[in-house]
Amino acid sequence: MILLLTAAALAQSPAHYSPDTIAQNSSIFRSYAERLSPQFDRLQNNLGRAGGGLSALEQGVLLLGERAPDGLATHLEASRRAANHSFLVAQEHVN
Repeated sequence: MILLLTAAALAQSPAHYSPDTIAQNSSIFRSYAERLSPQFDRLQNNLGRAGGGLSALEQGVLLLGERAPDGLATHLEASRRAANHSFLVAQEHVN
């Protein structure tokens, strides 16, 4: 019985898998991240600017109301869908 208790006390802690630790220690992951980081930053900035432009367009369409030119609301919706699609594609790649 004492042998069993001693073995349990001296046993190492259970192994723990951490994807963050693996990523930090992986030279392949590091080189991949270093190459893609500038591209991702540019994409994120472009998506941010597009979001700002879409917000301004939406505000303009709402302010114009019924006086908005034909097709402007349709253009806004198509632009919003394209921007959302681009964001989701970028997010899927990052994940």
